[in-house]
Amino acid sequence: VNGTEVVARFEDISETDYYDVFLEDLQGSQDTFDLQAVGGEVSFDHIIDPFNYINVQRRDGISMDTLSLDIGLATPINVDKSFIILSVRSLSSTPDIVFVSAEIFNTTTIRFQKYSTTGTGLAWQVVEGSHFTVQRGEINTTLGSELTLAVNLDTAVNLSRSFIIATSRINSSTSTHHSRAFWTAEFTNSTRVLLTRGVAGTNSTVSWQVIDWDGASVVNGSIASSKTPTSVNLSTAVNLSQSFIVSSLRSDTTVSRDIMSSI
Repeated sequence: VNGTEVVARFEDISETDYYDVFLEDLQGSQDTFDLQAVGGEVSFDHIIDPFNYINVQRRDGISMDTLSLDIGLATPINVDKSFIILSVRSLSSTPDIVFVSAEIFNTTTIRFQKYSTTGTGLAWQVVEGSHFTVQRGEINTTLGSELTLAVNLDTAVNLSRSFIIATSRINSSTSTHHSRAFWTAEFTNSTRVLLTRGVAGTNSTVSWQVIDWDGASVVNGSIASSKTPTSVNLSTAVNLSQSFIVSSLRSDTTVSRDIMSSI
């Protein structure tokens, strides 16, 4: 503070965005710094101390009765370090109502989409963390007959610390078409994700997020389940107070009650 020693420098600031830099030249520790702008005027709106932070914004009790719904976030986020989690509920059972896709649209907006204007209840959480690196996108079937879709990642991930979250939507009001919108998501290698459904016949759209969490340890796998409880033995023991489960499912049955599962 009030000195001339440079500990970090932002280069080529040309537009409104998040810019990050590591204080690699800082000796020792301190929590107060001087900021100097050279060559123009700069407005600082949001400064984050990136040391192992996790921020969560959430909301529930939302009724979505439109095909598309944008919701503004209370606090801007870094989209490359954030992911969204969605849960839905509905009094109706048709696929065009209960299947809703979710995406982070920009630093201040999240977007939900479906194929019906009948009301669907939503609850969402946006999680932002300094140790996350997130890639995302949307992919859809074009023929209706596809059982698999492949996603090629722009950047390779560390499979031992990465996981996938996928949501989907489908343009069908036929109650036996739920299985056409259930997709499993799994890594085939560090740059490729495979999405698979059990039944084809209707076009479906999948919004996917790949989260590489530096410092985390991820154990994954797949299993065929039945109507009776099924147990899985993990290859590595986990700390139950620091662990959570992310799952996806697919089925070749047309009976919707036989598809649902709890974990």
